[in-house]
Amino acid sequence: MRLWIADRFGVVRDEVVAHVESVSWILNGIGRLRFTLAQSDVKATPDNLQFGNRVLVRFANGLPDWAGVILPPRRWSAAGTVEVTAYTIEQLLQYRLTDRGRYFNEVPAGAIFAAILTEAQYAEPLNITVRNVWYGGLAHSPAYHYKSAWWIISESIKRMEVCDVRFAPALEGGRVVWYAGLQERIGRDLSSAVAIVQSQSHRRHHAGGAG
Repeated sequence: MRLWIADRFGVVRDEVVAHVESVSWILNGIGRLRFTLAQSDVKATPDNLQFGNRVLVRFANGLPDWAGVILPPRRWSAAGTVEVTAYTIEQLLQYRLTDRGRYFNEVPAGAIFAAILTEAQYAEPLNITVRNVWYGGLAHSPAYHYKSAWWIISESIKRMEVCDVRFAPALEGGRVVWYAGLQERIGRDLSSAVAIVQSQSHRRHHAGGAG
């Protein structure tokens, strides 16, 4: 396993040796990672572990890459370790809001998905690139008023069409990036139904996943 830490713009700062306590992939949802470092580790610095930094984990056992953003909580233990929590990039989309009136007129769900993600990054890029978008289905004319990008993607769009959303991370040119896609319901996605907990692999039920 390899674990990289990047700054809030996705530029890799360091590669660290860490112990992954738990990690989850949630189809159409927000996954979480917990990892620990020794407090004595020269790379366990405030700059590396500050909230907003990005993390990418590459596993050696065939599991897909996991990437997200460091957010609270962060715990320093008496045993001499620091536990760091990160959430997948979808978490930040909860804080990206539309304007007071964002209207669409007779467009497919895929067009709404692509537009909302593009507009969510106007103020500050999240290194999300939209691709592999399904533009089928019915035409829709929603109106959004100060709605979060994640609510639109995970709630509104999924009421319009039976579809699945994926944010696939990658490490490219020394940067952590994501490729966002919207597809028709793809069936049971086992990679998104796996959680690693205390170094053991477990399948689990997850809300919003394809079954």
